[in-house]
Amino acid sequence: VAAAMSPHLPAPVDHILVQADLTAVAPGPLEGSLAAFMRLASDIESRGGATVHRFTADSVRRALDAGWTAADVLETIRRSSRTPLPQPLEYLVTDVARKHGVTRVGSSAAYVRSDDEAVLDAMLATRDLAPLRLRRLAPTVLVSDADPKLLVDLLRDGGFSPVVEGQDGGVVLAGPEQRRARQRRRAAAPMTTPVDEAFTTALVAGLRAAEASADERRAEEAARPGPSIPTTDPVVTLALLREAMADGHGVWIGVTDRLGATTRHLIHPRRVEGGRVYATDEAGREKAWSVHRITGATLDTP
Repeated sequence: VAAAMSPHLPAPVDHILVQADLTAVAPGPLEGSLAAFMRLASDIESRGGATVHRFTADSVRRALDAGWTAADVLETIRRSSRTPLPQPLEYLVTDVARKHGVTRVGSSAAYVRSDDEAVLDAMLATRDLAPLRLRRLAPTVLVSDADPKLLVDLLRDGGFSPVVEGQDGGVVLAGPEQRRARQRRRAAAPMTTPVDEAFTTALVAGLRAAEASADERRAEEAARPGPSIPTTDPVVTLALLREAMADGHGVWIGVTDRLGATTRHLIHPRRVEGGRVYATDEAGREKAWSVHRITGATLDTP
C-alpha cells in the first residue's frame, strides 16, 4: 500500500519561508525534526497545499518551557528558512526569553522560620536532617517537602526546639487529647407516602395503551410486503449500501424512530456521506437517513 501511494503523495520538504508578519509558510509536509520543532514553537494558522505557521509569545514560551534557548530557536529558524530572518521575529523571541523564568512557582509542605539566622545555618549543616531536604528561600526562612508534624519531630530529635506556627503567625498549643464516646445516632423514622389512586390508575392505563399501540405497529409492519431484515453491524450496513449504490440495486433497511419503533423501507442509495445515506424511497422521493438509526439492511431480490 505504501509503495502504491507514495508516487501520489507530495515529498517532505526541509525548509520554510519566514515572513515579516511573524508567520512561516511550509510549502509541503515538513520532514520529521523540522515538523516537530514547528509544532512546538509555532501555531498552525491555516492548512492546505501550503501550511501557514504563526509565531506568538505563547508558542515561543512553549519552546522555552521544553528546554530550548532563545539562541537555539532563532538558529533553527534561520537554518531552516529560505528567506532572511525578520527583525520582528528576533525581537519577539528575545523579549519572551528575557522574561522567561524571572518569576518561579514551586510547592512545599512546611516552612521553618527563625529570627536567628545562625539556627537555620545549623539546621542546614546537620547531616541527620538531610532527608528533610531543607532549602533556604530567605535569610530567616527554610522550606521542606516533609509533613509539618514529621518536620517538628525530626528537628527536636536533632537538638532543636521548634514549635508549630499557625496561619495567623501565632503558636499552636497542643492540648491534652480528649477521648469521648461517640454519640449514638437514632434510627430515622420510616417515611411513608400515600398512594394517589387516581394518578396510579391513569399511569397504568397509559402504559398499557402505549404497549398495545406498539404491538399494533409491529403487527402492521410485519404485514407489510418485504423481506425479513436481519440486524447487521454498521460497518456491514455501510458496505452493503455502497455496493448497492455502485450496482444500482435497491436495499431494504430497518430504521428505528425516536419512539423505538422499527419500520422497513425500500430505498435506492445515491450517496453515503457524513454519517447519512441519501436515497430515493419507494415513492421516488429523495430522503436522508442517519446511519446510526439503521438496524440492518438486505439487498432487494426481484
